[in-house]
Amino acid sequence: ALLKTLEEPPEYLIFIFATTETDKIPVTIMSRCQKFELRRIDIPTLTSFLIEVSKKENIDLKKESALLISQSSEGSVRDALSILDNVISRGNPILTETVKDVLGLADNNLVMDLFDFLCQGNVKNALNKFEEIYNKGASLDILAKMLMNICFHTIKLKSGFDSKTFLLDANTIQRIEKYSNK
Repeated sequence: ALLKTLEEPPEYLIFIFATTETDKIPVTIMSRCQKFELRRIDIPTLTSFLIEVSKKENIDLKKESALLISQSSEGSVRDALSILDNVISRGNPILTETVKDVLGLADNNLVMDLFDFLCQGNVKNALNKFEEIYNKGASLDILAKMLMNICFHTIKLKSGFDSKTFLLDANTIQRIEKYSNK
């Protein structure tokens, strides 16, 4: 029925499909649609947007918390607002620990310890650290993304980028910088 409606729509009707998973739309439907790829919003812009929205809603959202939400949403405004709604439901002001709990984020120090063990090739300690992070309830998907982010920033440092442009906490940057000289 949808296919028939798409093939011969009434003159006054416009369909708009919005999805992040275009690969799940049947080819017969996609072939009858115009496709517009929307780009991700950069982290600083999304962070400012979340702070602005929070101010309008009389919610106390610190920059560090907004940054965590922005990074986790990977440039999606919809995802960022959903996360923010979830965090707001747990109380005002919004604490960084609350954001980490909602997101299932592991402590940066634990992730950096894991990264150190992986770089050293210390399998036993890496597995023990992984188990510790896992037992604390961290999302494995987010853990993998955090590790990739650390690798990405390490490569940027090795390539001559200035760490002042990184959207990471000072302790993480300091720990990453030791790998830029190797």
